[in-house]
Amino acid sequence: MKTPINIEIPSCLPQHPWHPSVVYVSEGWNGHRFWMAQTPYPPFHVAPYKDRWELPCIHYSDDGMHWNTIDANPIDDLTDEQMANHSYHSDPHLVMKDGVLYCYYRLMENNDAKTTILRKKSVDGIHWSDREMITFDNGKSTLDNCKLEIISPAVVWTGEKWRMYYVDDTFTNLQRGIQLAESEDGILFEVVGSVWKQQEVKPWHIDVQLIDGIYYLLIHDVDNNSLWLYTSQDGIQFGEGKEVLRVSGRLTDFWSHKLYRACLVCVDGKIHIYFSANDGMASYLGQIQQVENGSLYIVDCLNGKEKCRFVLRFWCRRCKQLVQRLMHFIEKRIK
Repeated sequence: MKTPINIEIPSCLPQHPWHPSVVYVSEGWNGHRFWMAQTPYPPFHVAPYKDRWELPCIHYSDDGMHWNTIDANPIDDLTDEQMANHSYHSDPHLVMKDGVLYCYYRLMENNDAKTTILRKKSVDGIHWSDREMITFDNGKSTLDNCKLEIISPAVVWTGEKWRMYYVDDTFTNLQRGIQLAESEDGILFEVVGSVWKQQEVKPWHIDVQLIDGIYYLLIHDVDNNSLWLYTSQDGIQFGEGKEVLRVSGRLTDFWSHKLYRACLVCVDGKIHIYFSANDGMASYLGQIQQVENGSLYIVDCLNGKEKCRFVLRFWCRRCKQLVQRLMHFIEKRIK
């Protein structure tokens, strides 16, 4: 039985990690090689509403499988007025530039259906700046040509300029697109245009990384509940993709029910992918690693007592779920 990563989440938040973004620094940065942003998101209702808990949190690790939380988590929160409107944060993305760690993330204000992209930065991963608001070439914090939402912004520093890839949720011909915007300062972006118009995969959440001159695009396909990986030389024209993972449907797997945003890093020349998953009972972050022949496999992240505790909790929840389904079936037959 494969197990997910072990991640410490503040006790004030739901213990359901979601939507990871990871930065890897081989020589370490402020004492740790791995840094992650994620937003807790349970697969069931948590008062006052589950989107309220989707707050950007920062974590660090030395092995990529065991993660600690910083004391300042979450690094942003909602006001009482925003909570009254059922607004929420989401979609964090980390990027490192010149020894500074940047966290981009969304604020969706439900009172006017406005999506705002925000940014915070840190020189130590512990203390974070005030919010900076991202603007686009129309001088606004949202895009006129993105009539619904800007989803899953993935930001890359190329060494010369910033690039932001995002899912344009306009549902044109029932097909979401992926747009590209560029910036000199990481704050004011100008829209370049579409980089994705393929029909076989419908993007919902994405990650883009520039590794050794190659752009890697990782897509969560919302229709097929799967993950697809593409590459490009210029970050605009992406070739044929490869399906990396899809929901298993097996009771024994933590990715049996749903997949979501995944991200990738390069560790010692090998691709490592972190993916969001749930089994209908809890949310998890799993890891996929590349082996010598280039193939990818899901890693068993826990061992010993850690794995025993996870397996015990997993099957307790699974048995409870099966009993609830049986009771529901019996009640329907009685009626």
